[in-house]
Amino acid sequence: MSSKKKAPAGVTRKTEKPAAPIRSPEKKVIAAEAARPAVRAAAPAAAAALLRTSEPQPTKRVAAEEPTEQLAEAFAGMPTSFASAGLGMLAVNGTILEMMRRNVSSGLDLARKLARAETPLQSMQLQLAYWREQSSVLAAQARELRELSSGLVSGTGMR
Repeated sequence: MSSKKKAPAGVTRKTEKPAAPIRSPEKKVIAAEAARPAVRAAAPAAAAALLRTSEPQPTKRVAAEEPTEQLAEAFAGMPTSFASAGLGMLAVNGTILEMMRRNVSSGLDLARKLARAETPLQSMQLQLAYWREQSSVLAAQARELRELSSGLVSGTGMR
């Protein structure tokens, strides 16, 4: 009887040699360089075949020219569209800046009133009144911006 046990199928022992020889990187490079001339010789024929199959058919060419004409017409109107959109954005930005100015001014007024408050209760009453007023102001500003932006989309909101 032998004291050596056989390894299960698919498992190799460290003393066993691998089944397939490992090629060194140098041998791979040499094999690739040997194949280059054959690849270079076949490349022009493959490129020509690819070009022959990729040429559009006459019916396809006409169908491809129609969208090009439509794009040209669409791009012709772009400068006018950009000009009107730019004016609309100026109107929206001006409105937003005015709203910001009013909101900051209102906040500074609250700060002045809070500095003059004599009791914590008076401070809380001032803040409560400010937030009640400010919530209605912010709702009105949101409505104004919504109307202005919807007017710009429909083309009637220019000032």
